[in-house]
Formats: sequence, C-alpha cells, structure tokens
Amino acid sequence: MNLLKANLTEFIPALAKLADERDFPWDRIDRLFLKKLDKRKTLSQGETMVVQACIYDLIVSLKKGEKQALGLLHFLG
Repeated sequence: MNLLKANLTEFIPALAKLADERDFPWDRIDRLFLKKLDKRKTLSQGETMVVQACIYDLIVSLKKGEKQALGLLHFLG
C-alpha cells in the first residue's frame, strides 16, 4: 500500500473504498503528488510558502499535528 492510499484510508475511508472499487491508479497519483511537493519545496527555497491546499494537504498537516486542519478536513469530508 502506498502512502496516498494509507492516508486516505485512515482519514477518508469512504473515498478510499470508492476508489478501490475501480481500477484506481494509486501509484501514479502518489508519484504525481510527490512530484508536486518536490516542486513546492524547490520554489519555496526553505521559506514558508502559501499554496492552495487540497484535501491531501490537510491530511499531511493533520499528521504533522496541526489541529486546525481537522476542522477543514471534516468540513470537506
């Protein structure tokens, strides 16, 4: 199981289950998101950077202990 699938299964299990019922490209999506994160890191040059957050960004923030992400995740989920 890749990190994307594990995180969605933990935080939004209904979405992960729905995707699993189809031939969902978990590995491809995981690679694309990691590529996007690497691009953000390069652009930020170690500084804080404002980005438009996706659901997965909220999951990552919550895993880092940022509690404000929980309310947003519940709102979107």
